[in-house]
Amino acid sequence: MTEGAGKIVVDASVLAPLILLSGRQLLSKLRRHRVAMLDLTVYEACNAYWKACLKLKSISEEDALKASTATLIVARTCEIHRFDELDLKEVERTALNTGTTFYDASYLVLAKTLKAKLATEDRDLLKEAPRHGVNTLRLKELAETLNLKLLNKP
Repeated sequence: MTEGAGKIVVDASVLAPLILLSGRQLLSKLRRHRVAMLDLTVYEACNAYWKACLKLKSISEEDALKASTATLIVARTCEIHRFDELDLKEVERTALNTGTTFYDASYLVLAKTLKAKLATEDRDLLKEAPRHGVNTLRLKELAETLNLKLLNKP
């Protein structure tokens, strides 16, 4: 994958529901697009499945396990960025200046560095991204971009 127009950074607030709502079609669609994420995104998405299963009781344990496995498979088709690839001072400055979490600031810095759009449902990121010159996509917009048909429920 190369930098520039067309690249999309996804965070866990989009990746987790995308996994749960897109079915098997996601993998083939992602291969046609330039999608990047932090290594952290995999952990955050899998934590969302844990929460949906144990705390919210909205998905079964089997579905949580399937979603975690699907997340690993999907991540292998994406460009993964590790913490040591980011300027952590820039991430900290961004977090302190915006009042967002360090996690959220890392997505902003990655998207800005890659000159990519940021796919997120996170309110703080949706608010702060434009202030940093980062365009955003919501879940439905990302699904349209990827030409995915979302299921009604996981």
